[in-house]
Amino acid sequence: MLAEFAEHSAISVVLTTIFTWLATWSLADALSRSGLAFRAAGHSKALWIALPIVGIAIAVLGDPLGTLMGGIFGVIYLMEVRHNIRRVGKSAAAGTFRSFENSDREHQ
Repeated sequence: MLAEFAEHSAISVVLTTIFTWLATWSLADALSRSGLAFRAAGHSKALWIALPIVGIAIAVLGDPLGTLMGGIFGVIYLMEVRHNIRRVGKSAAAGTFRSFENSDREHQ
């Protein structure tokens, strides 16, 4: 019985570490990006800063659900949102990105 508890505890520690790391990484990355890049990619910088903070705060209060939420938000941010922001940045650097403002002027 003690071995089962130790195994369960070790798995919990590993998952908590991974999910907290993902939330922290996504928060740090979101903070390092410009609000303009978020808007150009169709995302809200404030939202993607707030979501991992909420997950981390709930986890700090001792609720494992917060750790899971932070990890899920981290995965979504890193796989989808960050990808979109980087894609917009690359197209802007290559000169192929047209801002929403320019396309609106062209249609008037």
